[in-house]
Amino acid sequence: MSSSKSYIRKFAVAGGFYPRDPSLLQKELERSFSLGYGEHTGSSEQLPIVGAIVPHAGYTYSGSVASYSYGFLKSRIKPRSIIIVGPNHTGYGTPVSVWPKGAWETPLGALRVDEEISEKLMETFPDFDQSSHLFEHSIEVQLPFIQFIYGMDVKIVPICVLDQSLQTSIVLGDAIAKAVSGRP
Repeated sequence: MSSSKSYIRKFAVAGGFYPRDPSLLQKELERSFSLGYGEHTGSSEQLPIVGAIVPHAGYTYSGSVASYSYGFLKSRIKPRSIIIVGPNHTGYGTPVSVWPKGAWETPLGALRVDEEISEKLMETFPDFDQSSHLFEHSIEVQLPFIQFIYGMDVKIVPICVLDQSLQTSIVLGDAIAKAVSGRP
């Protein structure tokens, strides 16, 4: 990695996928959580939480569904770090790109990257390429939800995936399991 690279990822899709103005974004998040899809019920309440699949469209279209997932997570866990695996829609960059350090900004503020987990993941996926992340929305749209329910203290590990083959998914899953092994 070149020392000239900036490791602060500025928001790129605010004003399109979600409001750019912090107060309007806060209201949109509140609206998303107020719509809800009912109570979180079922036998899954007894299982440990290891992840969630959350939509990554504009908040108008998917905000209430995303809030349902995040509401469930909030009711069950208070993580120190959240690993966000997002598909690469742009086609730029490497097959799997882990953001190594720094922070990601949203209109609500910046979330720090968990450098310890990122470093472990980069043992398997060493090819960081900013172009994988700079204009991709799938990870960025998750961040205001995370900030809304967990505040600014939680860290993130952004992973942008261009190669979504079964083999790459298995290798990535194994690398994530290894990177977080032994962490509460």
